[in-house]
This record gives sequence, C-alpha cells and structure tokens, in this order.
Amino acid sequence: MMKNQKTKERFLELRANGMSYNAISNELDCSKQTLIDWSKELWMELHNLREANKEALLEKYRLSQMARIQLFGEQLQAITEELAGRDLSTVSTERLYELALKYGNALGETTNPKFYREEDFTFDPMGKELASWEG
Repeated sequence: MMKNQKTKERFLELRANGMSYNAISNELDCSKQTLIDWSKELWMELHNLREANKEALLEKYRLSQMARIQLFGEQLQAITEELAGRDLSTVSTERLYELALKYGNALGETTNPKFYREEDFTFDPMGKELASWEG
C-alpha cells in the first residue's frame, strides 16, 4: 500500500510536469489504464500541481503575476496617454488603438492561479452530476 501511494505521488509529479502516459507507464511500470484511472481520481491534485508549476516557472523567469500586471498596466497607460494627444485621423492612431486593445486584454487575462477545493464543486468534472448523500 505504501509503495502504491508513493507511486501515485510520483505519477502526479511526472504528469504535472507534462510527461505522457506512455512515458510514465514505462518509468513506473504501471499500465496506462491505471494511470488514466489515477488521473480521474486525483484530477484536483493534478490540476493544482500544474498551476503551482506554472507559477514557479513565472517566478523563475521573473515574470511574476504582479510584474506582468505592472508591465501591462504601464504600457496601457503610456499608449492611452499618447492616444489622448493624437489626431484620430492618422494611421498610427489606428495602430495605437490596436495596441491599447492588446494590452488591455493581456491585463484582463492576468489572474491568480485557480486552485480548486473539493467543496467548490457539486458536479463531477467528467460531466456527471454527483449523487448527494443524506444521512
């Protein structure tokens, strides 16, 4: 049983780092079906590990969420200030609007990692409703 738990933990680590089922199957000496079953069973932990890995990569390259928000915000502010002083009939103004939309969208898409908790859901992520238990 302990080996099974350690194997599951190793599976989560490998899968969260993007390794394929085939490669994990070879490394852990488990069937692909077992790995797929574990993926369904441990979907929330797997998702959270992937989000944590993404966050770690962002920090590694000094692109933390706050730095990205600040960068996009500063660029959007500079573009907006430039637009305010421009004659709107020029072609470069059109390009500035495109940049304003681009940076505005990038700023809007910058959000916190989405970590899930079991109590956040009343449905099965595979598309089935969960049965409620009343004792």
